Amino acid sequence: MYEKPSYENKRLSDRVREWGALGAFIVVSLVISIVVMDVIIFPISLLSVANKPLFNALVVFGTIGGFAALVALSLARRIIQLRKDGVAAGRIAISIAVAPFKAVGGAIVSLLMSLIVVYAIYLLMSGNYYLLYKLLNR
Repeated sequence: MYEKPSYENKRLSDRVREWGALGAFIVVSLVISIVVMDVIIFPISLLSVANKPLFNALVVFGTIGGFAALVALSLARRIIQLRKDGVAAGRIAISIAVAPFKAVGGAIVSLLMSLIVVYAIYLLMSGNYYLLYKLLNR
């Protein structure tokens, strides 16, 4: 009628079965990671050592291409979503034109908040150092 969940099983055989499944999962993930390392990463590392300029160019173009693809895909998704919501083309253009400024503004606000926090921590620490200095040198 009512079966206990696996975490309520108290028998040793149940625990061994659960640990066995966990151990099997760990071994399978280890084998997969080794295969990925041997098949994908090792040739890339050989290329990076054998032909540095080519590898550097591939990394630069790959990074720029990946970033451009990410921006293009996110822009396309946003346009498609706004079109599905029934937003007019002019409003979509305005939204897309304003979005970078909002992002830059958010980044500046985040940077300023971080600077304020770091400065407050500095003030607290320097005040603490001064108090300790005065306390020890009476």
